[in-house]
Amino acid sequence: MKKMIIVTGAAGFIGRNMAAELNARGFDHLLLVDNLGSDEKWRNLVGLRFEDVLDSDELLARMEQGSLPKLRP
Repeated sequence: MKKMIIVTGAAGFIGRNMAAELNARGFDHLLLVDNLGSDEKWRNLVGLRFEDVLDSDELLARMEQGSLPKLRP
């Protein structure tokens, strides 16, 4: 079973480059977490391979509920 990697601050400089490096190393089961809001931070995620993007508040709520996204086999 492949493990999911959570990248926080994914639309920022460090988070985006971390996700890009993980992609370069063959990891694409990523859960990207950032507060994208209404600005254009989402553009920083273009070209990355990942499973899902969540707002940080939604990540915390899903962790408390035990309902994080399931990986595809």
